[in-house]
Amino acid sequence: MDPRYVLISRDVLDDITTMINRAIGYCDKAEPFDFSKPFMEQENDEVTTYPGATGYSRGTMSTVLSMLTPYIHTADELATMMIQETELVSE
Repeated sequence: MDPRYVLISRDVLDDITTMINRAIGYCDKAEPFDFSKPFMEQENDEVTTYPGATGYSRGTMSTVLSMLTPYIHTADELATMMIQETELVSE
């Protein structure tokens, strides 16, 4: 397999797509936090405010990165093995 390409399962891609679309939706609908209202009047503060949507998006990016890192690591190992095999053949 060419180390410039990485095979990622459809399930992983679907999970990543779902998480990113959800984060985009939270960011699109985010509103400023209104400090003049009591805390309990705010709708689900965890994702509807700018800080909440930003935190959710950051968590999404961290999760996606952790999901992709093993694939990148595997591709790097494969590339190193292919380079070493090429060097052995040329000697």
